[in-house]
Amino acid sequence: MAVMSPQSKIICYHEELRSALLAALKVADKKLFGSIQFRPLPEDGVLQISALNKTSTFVATVPTEMCDVVDQRDEVFECLLSEASVMAKFPIKLPPGSEGEVAKAGLIIADSWIQITDETGLGIGIRHSRVRRNSDLELPGHADRTIETAIDADEDFDAVLFPAQTALVGRVAEIMGQKHQIRLLKAPEGVLSRVLLSGATYGLTCTEGRQKDEDTDTSDDQPLSFDDSGLSVTSSKSLKIVGASPAHGVS
Repeated sequence: MAVMSPQSKIICYHEELRSALLAALKVADKKLFGSIQFRPLPEDGVLQISALNKTSTFVATVPTEMCDVVDQRDEVFECLLSEASVMAKFPIKLPPGSEGEVAKAGLIIADSWIQITDETGLGIGIRHSRVRRNSDLELPGHADRTIETAIDADEDFDAVLFPAQTALVGRVAEIMGQKHQIRLLKAPEGVLSRVLLSGATYGLTCTEGRQKDEDTDTSDDQPLSFDDSGLSVTSSKSLKIVGASPAHGVS
C-alpha cells in the first residue's frame, strides 16, 4: 500500500496573494530565471514570494491565517512562470451576503505539485487548481537579504532613473496598489543607477546596466543574484514589511 507523502498547507488572503504573484511575474526573467519562489515563514505568519531578473530583485510578504510547513522540502519551493500565472488567475469570489468577509486562498504543497484552493464561503475545499512544482530550486540567494541591504543603503541625490527602471517600478507599484517610497541609492561600482521601490508588504530593487571601460567587459549580460548587490549584508533581520492582516489589502 502506497504511503502518501506529507503535505504542507498555507491559508492566506487571496487579493494579497494575487497581487504578489502578478508583480513577481512582471519582474521575473523568462529566459534566465523562469521561476517564482515561495518561502513560508510560520514564525512571522507570512508567505514570501520572490522573483529575479538579471538586474532586479522583488519580494512580497503575504499575511497568512495558517502556515503549516510539515516537511523540510517545503521551507522553500518554486514553480515555473506559466504555473504561477495559473495560480494568479485562479478566481475566488465572496458569496452573496458575505459583507465584511475577506476572500482567502489555500496552498497545499506536495513533493511534485502545488494546489491552490478556494477557502471562502461555499467553495471551501472544493474549488481548486493544481500546478507543477519545480523539482529543484533555480533562484539563487535570498531576496529578503537583498531588499534589507537596499533599505539600509545610502541615497544618491544626484542619481537618475533610466527608462527601463521607471517602467518596471511603475508596473510593480500599480499592481501592488499600496502607498510606496522610491529611493535612488548609491550604486555598486560600475553600475549606472540603483533604485528601491518599497511598500508596506513588498520591496523591489532595480539597477541599470554596468559601465564599460576599455579593459574590462562588464556588459549587462552579467546577472545579479538575490545577494549580488555589491554591498555587504550586515543585517541579520529578515524582511519585516509584513504589515497587518487588512480586510481589503494595504493602502
